[in-house]
Amino acid sequence: MPCVPPAPLRSALLVVAGLLMAISACHPQQAQPLPADIMVEMGAGGTPKRVQAAHLAADMEALGAYKSARQNENYGEMAYLFLAHRADLFKLADPRSDLELIDALGDGLGHHHAKFQQVVDGVPVWRKTLSVHFDPEDRLYRVDGDYRATPLGVETRPALSEADVRAKALEGIVGSGSGWKVAGSELIVYAPEAVAPRLAYRITVAKGLSGREDRIMDAATGQLLKRVTRIHN
Repeated sequence: MPCVPPAPLRSALLVVAGLLMAISACHPQQAQPLPADIMVEMGAGGTPKRVQAAHLAADMEALGAYKSARQNENYGEMAYLFLAHRADLFKLADPRSDLELIDALGDGLGHHHAKFQQVVDGVPVWRKTLSVHFDPEDRLYRVDGDYRATPLGVETRPALSEADVRAKALEGIVGSGSGWKVAGSELIVYAPEAVAPRLAYRITVAKGLSGREDRIMDAATGQLLKRVTRIHN
């Protein structure tokens, strides 16, 4: 006859089993060694500019959440799970907070591409994006982009109003009294390499049909940080 433990012991075993399941949920499977064929190209800011291998997420295939996302062709979710799985490599504290999914589109060759905008508390980091690429068999084979390691300590509440900075953006422009106008503005995090990230406004000024310039203005002081001249067609 099978050996059946007494009721008190069965209860204790069930409690232990529950604790083990809870611990397992809080401490997911550790990332396995990176694929042998991996290529990593670092960018100027100390984060990977390109990471590529035949199957970067091979060690995640059996994980429930990743498997479910793959079955549902949810490429954005697959990308989030992979970036969190390899957080040490990509230097992102929390990919779901650090990255906002822009789109996850397919191409004519059967590949899919999930593109993300880097953000800080929902504020976009200017010109910092990351893309995750999948082959026709839904194998994750490349991650590329230009972004910063998770910016810390960035104040995302501006000291100056948008209206004040829009007015400041026109100061010093030759001929500002004869046609130059503010064409648009947005709050951003300005984070070029080797410069501490800071909150800023991107103010677009324009004149006529061809004159157009982006002015990056410090959101705390109104200081002009960068000018980008653009040709507007």
